[in-house]
Amino acid sequence: MLINALIPGLLIAIVTMLGNYAANRKQIKHDNLRAAKKEAYEAFFLPFISLMYSESIWDLNFSEFPEKTQVEFYRLIMKNIRYMNDEILDWVDIFHDHLGGKLIGDKTGDYGTLTPERLNEVFDSLAEEVLRYAACLADDLYQPMLGEHAMKLYLGNLPDKKSGVAARIRRFVRRCKR
Repeated sequence: MLINALIPGLLIAIVTMLGNYAANRKQIKHDNLRAAKKEAYEAFFLPFISLMYSESIWDLNFSEFPEKTQVEFYRLIMKNIRYMNDEILDWVDIFHDHLGGKLIGDKTGDYGTLTPERLNEVFDSLAEEVLRYAACLADDLYQPMLGEHAMKLYLGNLPDKKSGVAARIRRFVRRCKR
C-alpha cells in the first residue's frame, strides 16, 4: 500500500524535474542566441551604420570616397566577418576579391576588373544586405531601427533604386520574421 502511494508522487517529481530541465535548457539557448546577436550588433552593425553616417555615404558613391574611407570600410568588414550571414558574405567575397589587395597595400596584386560603376553596385548591394540584417537584429533586440533608417537614406539617394525604396524596405523588415 505504501508503495502505491509513493509511485504517483515519484512520477510527479520526475515529470516536474524533466519539465524544469527542458525549460531551463530552452532559456539558456535563448539567452545565448540573444547574447550572440547583441555582440554582432554592437561589434559590427552599429559601427558600420555609424561609419555610414559619419562619412555621409548617401551623398557619394563608394568609388568617389577617399582611399582612407574605403580602407576603413574594408577593415571593418573583414575584421567582423564572423558576424555576417550568407547574403552578406556573398557580397563580401566579391568586394574583397576586387578591392582587398589594393586597399591593404598590395601594389603587385591583381585587383580584378571592377569598374568604378561596378564597385559602387557591389558596395551598394553589400551595404543593403548589412542594413537589412542590422534591422532584423535591432528588431530582435528591441533596439532602435537604425538600419532601417539608414537604408531609407541610402536607397533614397541611389538614382537607379529610388522607385522601389518603400517596397524594398517593407520586404527587408518582413524577411527578418522568417
